[in-house]
Amino acid sequence: MSKRRRQSRLTLPPRPAHGERGQAIARAVVEALEIRQLLAQSIWAYPGADGHLLYKTQPLGDRIEDYSTAGYKGGTLPIPDVPVKATVSPVAGDDTSTIQAAINSVAAMPLDANGFRGAVLLNPGTYEVGTQINITTSGVVLRGSGAGQTLIHATGVGERTIINVNGSGTRTTVSGTTHTITDKYVPVGSISFTVDSTANLHVGDQVVVHRPSTQQWINDMGMNLLDFPWTPGSKDINMDRTITHIDGNVITLDSPVTQALELKYTDATEGSNTVSKISTSSRLNNVGIENIGGISQYDPSIIVGGDFADETHDWDFIGIHDTNNAWVRNVLG
Repeated sequence: MSKRRRQSRLTLPPRPAHGERGQAIARAVVEALEIRQLLAQSIWAYPGADGHLLYKTQPLGDRIEDYSTAGYKGGTLPIPDVPVKATVSPVAGDDTSTIQAAINSVAAMPLDANGFRGAVLLNPGTYEVGTQINITTSGVVLRGSGAGQTLIHATGVGERTIINVNGSGTRTTVSGTTHTITDKYVPVGSISFTVDSTANLHVGDQVVVHRPSTQQWINDMGMNLLDFPWTPGSKDINMDRTITHIDGNVITLDSPVTQALELKYTDATEGSNTVSKISTSSRLNNVGIENIGGISQYDPSIIVGGDFADETHDWDFIGIHDTNNAWVRNVLG
């Protein structure tokens, strides 16, 4: 397995200090730049003297994942300011159809050179949404006038998602590209592992790392003792990644694995830990939700055991599925 350290993209001015004093200085500089939340004191992830985050590992190599590549297009580009092509203001009663019509009008426009059609701007005000707002076309941005100025009020009953971004299909595995991961143990936070072959795999390929859920794994966690026990194959973990480097039979990914890949938790029935190239042509691209607030209606008179117990209302404000290069920013729910 590759032992190359993955560094954060957050870079600070170099400092000559070392040890605890160096860490304190680096932390102070980071906190001066980071206005949202102060860094926590932690032995597991902390800024080094040069400003890069350092990660302490557990005995088997597991560590907090480095997601410095998170962000629009892997953090390589700033989120674009997409031009407004339709504007909406609140109406009396339910606003769902008005907002949806504006989204549909922009969705019918051609893509520009950057892969966008345009933004729908919601003017300040409260918008009642009794059902669901859907974005099912690439290149559309839904933009409010500010999280404290544009408010989506989810009215009515029904467990649902209010703003739903959804591609039209699922990923498919490319034939001849599935290979077994041969490492005995790939720790959480790793970006590299060894495979039996890299045939038909190339740098830049979108891949899925598959971890099966075997009976032994379920038993070792005690999930076979539940009233409704887990069953083999019901909790498989699939991680979408992109290959950034291939060295012999060692593959390096753009982002770390979030679940350890253990050889002992594979079997003849559920299969092995694998990596496969995937096709995602049906996914959306370049979709954004920004500068908007949301609140759900609920019935406060329904009390069970002294707690509010109304569940027949909006459960999720924003949901994004089967979509690449999307963002949600400046949102308050």
